[in-house]
Amino acid sequence: MGQDPIKRIIEVGKGYLLFKGIVNDDSWWETKDGFTFGKVCIDGIDEFKNQNFQTWYQNEHLVSWKNGEAHVTCPDLICVVNNKTGYPITNPDCNEGDEIAVLGFKAPEIWRHGKGFELLNPRYFNHDIEYRPIESFFDSKVQK
Repeated sequence: MGQDPIKRIIEVGKGYLLFKGIVNDDSWWETKDGFTFGKVCIDGIDEFKNQNFQTWYQNEHLVSWKNGEAHVTCPDLICVVNNKTGYPITNPDCNEGDEIAVLGFKAPEIWRHGKGFELLNPRYFNHDIEYRPIESFFDSKVQK
């Protein structure tokens, strides 16, 4: 009680705060061929003020961009939560004006190599983006 839910989720899940902001009106979604596709567009607040962030999803958030540059992608996990409560926001329930936090978590190793990676990487979903492990965005000891 009295703890910051975002900090606690990151601590317990050994994750990262990717972004905090307000969902803007450039966000969209559609249902096609049994999948929910969409993009969540976010204007930064607090330490992310004057920055922007986007996630693209096909049922799950799979690719992100920070300030127009490719950021965390699958197979690492990208999660959108309510910034005040920490409760998850399911797709397509990210609505214009929502205050959200985007969190990231390292995928299990099975998804980062071999057959697992063949099935779960940005290019598999038609995004010409090179995968970078999530920790490389945050840990200067990890080669970028």
